[in-house]
Amino acid sequence: LPRCRLADPSPDVYEPGGQMPDLDHDREPIERAEAAARAARLILADRRCEPEDARAHLLSAWKWLRVALGDPEPSAAEERLGAERDWDRRQLRGELALLDAELRHEKRDLLQWLVRLARPAAAVGGVVVAVVAVVLLVRAWPEPEEHGWRAAYYPALALQGEPARRQDLEIRFEWRDEAPIEGFPRDRFSVRWDTCLVLDEPEEIELRLGTDDGGRLFVDGEKVIDNWSDHSFRWDQGVRALDSGRHHVVVEYYEKTGPAQVDVRLLRTGRTQEPVPLAWLRVPQRPVGAEDVCR
Repeated sequence: LPRCRLADPSPDVYEPGGQMPDLDHDREPIERAEAAARAARLILADRRCEPEDARAHLLSAWKWLRVALGDPEPSAAEERLGAERDWDRRQLRGELALLDAELRHEKRDLLQWLVRLARPAAAVGGVVVAVVAVVLLVRAWPEPEEHGWRAAYYPALALQGEPARRQDLEIRFEWRDEAPIEGFPRDRFSVRWDTCLVLDEPEEIELRLGTDDGGRLFVDGEKVIDNWSDHSFRWDQGVRALDSGRHHVVVEYYEKTGPAQVDVRLLRTGRTQEPVPLAWLRVPQRPVGAEDVCR
C-alpha cells in the first residue's frame, strides 16, 4: 500500500489567541510548509491515495505559513480546506497552486530581508563577508524541485497556434465532451507534454500510451509509440532499456471529435509493473528543441 500520509498532517501550530511557537527563524516554518506541500503533491499524483490525505497536508502547510507570517487568525485557505465537503483532485490541485504561489512570495520577501540585513556589514568594509553570507543562505535553501510534466495546450489540431502552458503532475485525463482548459474548444485541440526521466541506474521501462484520438511518444528523440490517427480509446506500448542519467520523454496528443481521453503510464519491468516514482520525473527547464533539454 502507498504511504499516503507522508508526514504528520496536524503540526503543533498556535491557534487564534494561543501562544506563538518559539522558533529561531522565519525560515523554519516556511520549510515545514514546503514539506507539507511536497507531501500533498506526491499524494495527488498517486491514484491509490485518497484526496482527503492531500487535503490534510495542504491544511498543515497553510498553518505553518501562518506561523511564518505571525498571523493569529486562520487564512481563507485554511477555512476552505477545513470545511466539510467532498474534495476531488482537480480542486485540490487548484489549492496547491495557490499555496505554491504564496510560498514563493514569502521566500522572496525573506531573502530580500537577508540582503537588507547584510548591508550594515558592507557599509563598514565587510562587503565580501556580507555577500558570501547571503549566497550561502540562498544556496542552502534551494527551490523545491518540480516533478511531473511540462504541458503546452494548443487550441487547434497538429500542435498549432499559441499554447496555454502549465504543469501536470500526471497525464491521466478523461475529458469526454468537456474542454481541457477553460476557454478552449471541446474538440480540435492538441497537447504536448514533456518530462526528464532521471535514473540512478540502468532500468528497463515499459511505456504505455492510451488515447482517443491520436497520440505518439518519444524517448530521447526516438519515436517509441506512433498512433497519430483518429480512433476510439486504445492502448499502445513499447519497452526501452535506458542507461542511468536523464532521458527526455515527450508525449503528443490531439483530439478531433467526440470523447477526449489520454493516459500515460511509465512502468518498471521486472518489478510487477511498478509505476515509475513521481520523484524520477523532473519538469524540464530548457525549451523544447534545445540541444540538451534535460541538462
